[in-house]
Amino acid sequence: MIEIFLQFNNKNFFDPVFYKKKIGNKIFNLSSVKFYQNDLDKIVLFGDSFMLGKKCGQEKSLPSLISQDTKNKFSIINFGQPGINAVQIFLNITLYLENEKKPKSVIVGFYSNDIHMDKSYCSFISDLKNYKFFTQEDINNLKIFCSKKNISDNITRPDWHKFGITQVLNEAIVKLFTIFDVEKFNSRNKFYSDLKNLNSLENKLFRYSIIKISEKLSDENINNTLFFFPNAENLNISSDISTAYKNLSSDLLENFEIKIHNGYNFFNVNNNTSMTASLLDKHPNCSYYEIIYKYLSSNNLIK
Repeated sequence: MIEIFLQFNNKNFFDPVFYKKKIGNKIFNLSSVKFYQNDLDKIVLFGDSFMLGKKCGQEKSLPSLISQDTKNKFSIINFGQPGINAVQIFLNITLYLENEKKPKSVIVGFYSNDIHMDKSYCSFISDLKNYKFFTQEDINNLKIFCSKKNISDNITRPDWHKFGITQVLNEAIVKLFTIFDVEKFNSRNKFYSDLKNLNSLENKLFRYSIIKISEKLSDENINNTLFFFPNAENLNISSDISTAYKNLSSDLLENFEIKIHNGYNFFNVNNNTSMTASLLDKHPNCSYYEIIYKYLSSNNLIK
C-alpha cells in the first residue's frame, strides 16, 4: 500500500510525447520536449533512462529544463534510451552524427549501471589493442564472454516495469544468477564492485566507451559536456560511488585529457536525502534534475 501511494505521489502528469525517428538503419523512440523548432541549432542529450527522465515528463526532466532556458536559441533533442550501457551510448552518438546535421553541442550523462557489460562490446575487440590499459588477458576474457550464448540475457535484458512485484522478482532472479555464478553472469548487482576496481574488465570497458565518445566528439569539433549522474539514493559526496567516479575522472583526465564531471559535486556535500522516485523505482524525482540543471547552468556547462 505504501508503494502504491508513492507511485501516485511521484507521478507527473506532464508525460513526454514520444515519437519514432529513423536514424540510419535504426528506429528510435525519442522524447520530445516542449520547445522544439527544427530550423534552430540543436543541443542533443545522450544517456540512459536517467537522461530520459520519463518520471518527470515534458516539464521537469533535465532536457526539458535546459530546453525551457534556451528556448529562443536552440532546439533540444532528448536521446535518453532506457536500459543501455556506455558503449551503446557511444553507438547512438556515432549513428546520430553520421546521419543528422551536426548539433551545436552534445551533453552526455552516465549512470553507474552503464558499466554493465554485454555483447555490444564484441565488435570492438580488435580496437582494444590500441589502448594500452587492456591486457591480453582482458581481451581473451572478452572473447570468451562473446563466444557464449547467455540464456540469462533473455531474462534480464528487458526494461521491466519498475513497480511492485515484477521488479522484486527481476532483482531476485538477477541476484540468484550472481550468487551461483551462472555463466559468470555480469549483473547490475555487480557494478558497484566493478566501479571501485579500475583493473576490472568492466571498468576498463566503461572508460574505453567514454574515451571513444570523447574522441568522436573532438573529431567532429563539437562542444560537449560529460558528467556522471549521482546515485539518487545516497547523494553524500563521500559515498563509495562518488569516490569511484572521482577515481574514474582522475584517470581519464590524467591519461587521456578527458574532462568528465563527478555529479556528486552538483549536490550539497552533506546531503544524504534520497531523491528516488519511489522505494522500488530507483530513478530520480524531479528535484534531482533541478539541482543538476542549476549546476550545469551556473558553471556554464550548457553551451
